[in-house]
Amino acid sequence: MTGERGKAAFAIGDPDTADHISVTTPGLNTTVNGSFESMSQEARGLRDLSMRELNRSPDHNGENVATIGWLGFEAPNAVGPGNFDSGRGWHDVASELKASEAAPRLAQFLEGLEVASHEVDGADKNPHITAVGHSYGSLVTGLALGEPGEAADDMVVYGSPGISADKTEQLGIEHGHGYTMLGDADDLIDVPALVERFGPDPHTNPNFTHLSTDPGTTSDGILREGAHTHADYPRTGSDGETLRISGYNIAAVVAGLPELAVRE
Repeated sequence: MTGERGKAAFAIGDPDTADHISVTTPGLNTTVNGSFESMSQEARGLRDLSMRELNRSPDHNGENVATIGWLGFEAPNAVGPGNFDSGRGWHDVASELKASEAAPRLAQFLEGLEVASHEVDGADKNPHITAVGHSYGSLVTGLALGEPGEAADDMVVYGSPGISADKTEQLGIEHGHGYTMLGDADDLIDVPALVERFGPDPHTNPNFTHLSTDPGTTSDGILREGAHTHADYPRTGSDGETLRISGYNIAAVVAGLPELAVRE
């Protein structure tokens, strides 16, 4: 694909044989060169925790997970050598244009994951797919799931400025399978130009399930830090190893064990 910046995707685990697959679409200021190292670390942490929760479950022990980072579009970018980059980046993030261009590509990618799944034990494998979107990437995710065809089973968005939908049914997923998170100090989502610019605020919409970002102890007995700022959600806490409660919630949904996620 042509353009100013590179586009790519990576997988931790094998999506062709995985029982559970997540596809995370990032947002503002994400680039292949500048972001893929941290994204891969986050994807590995998400996969490890999802696998651990599956192995703790007697009904799901032995199931496998693949976590994918998808940057198949030029995310709005305010980082560059001059004022032009900053001005254009903030203009882009307040517009649906880049998301609208990216959505069909993401929808095709999600659909391709099912097609590519190998036959297992003589039967077509039907993986459980979770579409994950952060910030502007949540808008891309919402628009992609609104494309014809059902490409995902669950959706998790966090720090979202909107997903151009107010019901899960508009996204091709069942009621109760759309999840949102918003940190108490996520100042970017308080920017007036972004609030409800892309549809009703999913973090206050009763048609979505609201997951906690507050510190607390999760079902595995671990005390986890909360997610407060716009960048916290998928990251580890202050020890550099333990995912925050937001990361645990994402892992629970990705593993197909949403009952373990901590609600608001």
